[in-house]
Amino acid sequence: MDNFPGLSLSLSLSLSLSAFRHFIFGFLGVLRQLNLAPANASTSSLTARATRVGEMLVRPPGLVIILKWSKSCQRGEEGSTVPLPKIPAHPLCPLQAYREMLAVSPTHHPNQPLLMITGARTHRPSLTTGQLTRTLQDLMTTLAYSASQYSLHSLRAGGATTAYHAGVDPVQIKRHGTWSSECLWRYVAAEPANRSQVAAKLAIACQKH
Repeated sequence: MDNFPGLSLSLSLSLSLSAFRHFIFGFLGVLRQLNLAPANASTSSLTARATRVGEMLVRPPGLVIILKWSKSCQRGEEGSTVPLPKIPAHPLCPLQAYREMLAVSPTHHPNQPLLMITGARTHRPSLTTGQLTRTLQDLMTTLAYSASQYSLHSLRAGGATTAYHAGVDPVQIKRHGTWSSECLWRYVAAEPANRSQVAAKLAIACQKH
């Protein structure tokens, strides 16, 4: 974690270690917060939307998450697949995060919540969305950012924005993030320069007519 100044303090707790793995999957998978963890620890919440052990598979060159629920796909219908390629020798490698997760909290039942708190003695979910949000905000405070500006939606927005500025076709980003509408643009933060270019091109187009 040398690439992330101050991160070792936050990751010293088992809760933060489990949360950080959620953050990796959420960012690279452009996942909704309820795909990461249930809203609460109730049984009904567990079976509704959060990703389960049997829905994350090791498939070269990395991982595949089978989303059984999204806004465009309700649980019980055929799910969407979200690939997470490995990032060799990088702290954000999802495959390494998954292997570390299994090493510290081995689980085999396919219906069990995906991630458990290290050392947990029960089969209750390791984290709820509220716990994840608080841990993310604590991390951002450690890194000298304003915690109030960040939530689990930041992982989805950040993943989509990073892909967009890396030149990924918005159609592919929509597919990866399981958007069935144009809501993608509520998440993608376009740089002012890009917006200026759009405005300039619109002005030129108007002058031609």
